[in-house]
Amino acid sequence: MIFKVAFRVTVTLIVSTILIPVAAYGATYWGGELPDISNTKTDADVTLNGDIYTFTYNIQSGSSNTGNISHITIDISKPTDGFPLDGQSLPTAYFSGKEVLNKTVPIGMFGPNGWYPGIDYKSRAAWGGSAYTPGQNFGGLQITSRGIPSIREIIIWPKLIPPREDSGITFEDIEATENKVNLVGKTIAPTAPPTEGDGIYSPFLHIEQIIGYIEESATLGWIPDATLTAALRANALLIKQAIDGYDSASAKTELTGFISLLAQSPPAARKNEAYGLLYYNAKYMLENISPETDSILRK
Repeated sequence: MIFKVAFRVTVTLIVSTILIPVAAYGATYWGGELPDISNTKTDADVTLNGDIYTFTYNIQSGSSNTGNISHITIDISKPTDGFPLDGQSLPTAYFSGKEVLNKTVPIGMFGPNGWYPGIDYKSRAAWGGSAYTPGQNFGGLQITSRGIPSIREIIIWPKLIPPREDSGITFEDIEATENKVNLVGKTIAPTAPPTEGDGIYSPFLHIEQIIGYIEESATLGWIPDATLTAALRANALLIKQAIDGYDSASAKTELTGFISLLAQSPPAARKNEAYGLLYYNAKYMLENISPETDSILRK
């Protein structure tokens, strides 16, 4: 498969994460009662300009929360045998440096005033800084990348009172306590298109991913309409059949139908998470296969 730039339009979508509190509250730690930030919502605005995606995340901390939000992380680990992505010339205030490029998808990052972006030791985009109190909404958490959207983990962390230096509490103790009160959810963030390990884009693996995205979106409640789920699944299987038969012309026809099915579906049938995820992946595949490349696909 010959790679080529896939997009020439700008599209904006709003997506929301589903956040799951790790533990019940009321327990205590060295700083008092554990904070509760379970009433928190996250939206992500995804735009595409040329070949660069911009993911902008907005956080809404409910007034019933009892803790302040102090940092957010999103998984950007590089998938095994992912397509090589160019990280140069990305709009950025912070660029993931060479020491982490072999572990992460190349990204640029921005943070709102008082929040600082960076890459943490677990290959996650991370923002931290001024804590946001219950009832506050804030945005400006931003990732730029040439990676296509994928389902990724997002974690929102409450601010904890630091232990005294002579308390004997270890870093592991602090991390374990944080993990009791953080919120873990799913959102859309960049990943590298799949290859067979040769650096060449693989539509064979990509359609398998798209089928998996349909199933996971249904499980997450991003496609609450069972009829739409079944229709998307059936269409994706036709795309897979065409690709497996080295018939990219038929695959393009089915991909066009898949995109139309999404575009014509009412918002009540699918949430924007599923729409953005499936639309961009199908669009990428549509723009990167053609009848002229069938002979290359067979190799």
